[in-house]
Amino acid sequence: MGAMSRKSDSNAWPGFRYGQEDLRARSREPEVFEREYYSFNHLYCGAEILRKYAGLPDGRPVPWAIQAILRYIDSPGEGEDPSEPLSRSARKLWNSGMPILYPIDEARGGELRRFGAKRVFEIGAMFHYARGLYRRKGWEEEAVERRGTIALPDKSDLGKLVDFDREAYAAKLVALPEIYQPVYVSMHWQDYERGCHLPYLDAGLPVVSAGHPHDPLFYERLYDTFRRFAYSCSNEISTSFALSVLSGCRFFFLDGGDLTIQRAGGEVYQGREPTLEQPGKRRCLAASPFPPLDDDGGRQWKLAAHYSGEHLVREPEFFQERWREGREALSAQVPTSPLVLSEDGNFEAFRNWLPWGFDRDGWADPQCGLEIPAREGFEQVEIRLAFPPLDGERESTFSWTLDGDPATEKLFPVRKSDLVVEIPVPTSGKTREVRFEGPPAVALEGEGRSRSFRIVSLHWTPNPTSETRSSEGVRLRDRWKAFWSRRKRGA
Repeated sequence: MGAMSRKSDSNAWPGFRYGQEDLRARSREPEVFEREYYSFNHLYCGAEILRKYAGLPDGRPVPWAIQAILRYIDSPGEGEDPSEPLSRSARKLWNSGMPILYPIDEARGGELRRFGAKRVFEIGAMFHYARGLYRRKGWEEEAVERRGTIALPDKSDLGKLVDFDREAYAAKLVALPEIYQPVYVSMHWQDYERGCHLPYLDAGLPVVSAGHPHDPLFYERLYDTFRRFAYSCSNEISTSFALSVLSGCRFFFLDGGDLTIQRAGGEVYQGREPTLEQPGKRRCLAASPFPPLDDDGGRQWKLAAHYSGEHLVREPEFFQERWREGREALSAQVPTSPLVLSEDGNFEAFRNWLPWGFDRDGWADPQCGLEIPAREGFEQVEIRLAFPPLDGERESTFSWTLDGDPATEKLFPVRKSDLVVEIPVPTSGKTREVRFEGPPAVALEGEGRSRSFRIVSLHWTPNPTSETRSSEGVRLRDRWKAFWSRRKRGA
């Protein structure tokens, strides 16, 4: 078994359904290329969870920004810089530039509205929607016996490494009274990679993992874990406090002593977990002594429900309507000035074209697409493409189709490294979906990815009969010709 933990009979307790005990598989980082219009929508797969929950088109980026991390903060300045007008979570949403913002709770939503954001909708934590997907599979209908404790030690994350005396903490877990046994330990993927699971295995404690934060089953796997235990515990108040309590566990705080925290910038902190001084976390701590309070967990549940926004969960129809609204808002922002996609930027402008199947630098899968909005005075959009080096013996083609109508297909041979295609601009206010079919993907040298082609630029061509041609259109055309002339000369 190597680095894997002890594996139980799949028919016996705990009977995990998501391979939680296969630590090596769960801790493997999935191959993820950022294609969401807001990069943080990839974190804990919020975009993918809502796509599935609402029945939205598979593989299409969502037109909103999702708050990824649950915070135990009721107002700006709690545990953060009080001089800042927005908390860190709200500031990320504001800076996203997306037309629709999805904070978890009313506190973040209120901050954003006071700061001037218009389309703000509190929707609760992504865990609630992942739990809904789990329930659709029918597995929650099975009777599950709750036993023992799932321990959730303070963990590292993408911005910091956390260490403490894990041997001593493992001994504490082993020494818990019989009512709290058996104890399983939930390990963060990064801490598994660092070998932090070994002290628990050496103490005879089984170790499990919910997976990598880019794994779309992360929250379902976490819920499947929690619902098999009577208790949960940690030396920190993190997201797992709320999620384990909402999954039916009684949580208790089990101190692990001082920590060493090394942040990505090199800063090192030693001492008690600093965020435990935040007012929201202090409230959760007061409700989580060891042994647990004799109150049926009601006080904990109210706190967990409050901070996770359980009362704010929306129906699928809500997201379907926001999907249409957000896409229309992005499309309306497409300017008629030329767009050049460089290797390191301009995706924020490109996303308004509602691309799918594209990386942020314009490289694309063989099947991909975008949408052309109507713009008065313009006849077509000229799209310049680049292809990887061609195999001399291989013949390739490129085609585009409008609105899924085979009768509109235009087919082109690919004989050199670039190609210019011209897409008609819709005459009405409705956008037109353009679907591309490129050559088979080939490996891009030194990049660890295979792609079919890349969009280099998009250029609006004026309608010759429009008044636009005599002013703005002529200037755009002349600037565009001059730009490509300089590129060819190497200027």
